[in-house]
Parts: sequence; C-alpha cells; structure tokens
Amino acid sequence: EKPVIFFDGVCGLCHGFVRFILKRDTKGKFLFSPLQGETAKSSNLRSVGGSIVLLEEGVALYGSDAVIRTVSELGGLWRFARVLMLVPSLVREFVYNYIAARRYKWFGKFDECGLPDAEHTDRFLP
Repeated sequence: EKPVIFFDGVCGLCHGFVRFILKRDTKGKFLFSPLQGETAKSSNLRSVGGSIVLLEEGVALYGSDAVIRTVSELGGLWRFARVLMLVPSLVREFVYNYIAARRYKWFGKFDECGLPDAEHTDRFLP
C-alpha cells in the first residue's frame, strides 16, 4: 500500500507542499488526503491541528518528521533532506510549529480544498 500524505485542505502552504511533491514524485509513490476528509477521519490519526502527517505501513509521522521523510523519499538529491534529522527534534518542531501557527496569515486560507487538478485525481483519497 502506498504512503498517504495528509494535509490541511484549506491551507495555502499545505497546497504548495502537495504541489511540490506531485511535481517531483514522478513514480506516483504517494497518495494524498485532506485532514478534513473521510480517509483521515477513518485513519485514527491523533489530533494534529493542521499538521502534515505521513502514514506509511500503518505508522504515522507528524510535523517536521513527516515533511523530512516525504521529501527524502523523492530520491535523487532530495534524499539528502535526511540530514535535517540531525537537527534536534525540539528545534525542528519549534520551527515547524512557528510556521504552522502563522501559515494562514502568510500563505492564505481557502474556503475548501481546491486540490486535486484533473491530472492527479487518481492520487487523492476522500
């Protein structure tokens, strides 16, 4: 089963992240689902407050761990993103949460999830 990236469906930054991954995930490794959707609700994820969540083989990664793992799984030079795991978790999560708390102000908020585009509908779960 493919890893699923859960994202805040109304967040401009999260939409940008999803588009970033879609553009570089040429092998179609990842599936996507908004945190507000049915798939997220049935996946028993802990309350994440709009965080990025990566669900892979039944294990959920949250926040900076999810982002770093996702980007590093793109292969090529992106695999070197793993070096960010050397930064202490406390520091990574502080930065992640700082940005997450301001994401709507800085990147905008949509009334509803505008993803996916017609080309990628098969990669999105409800």
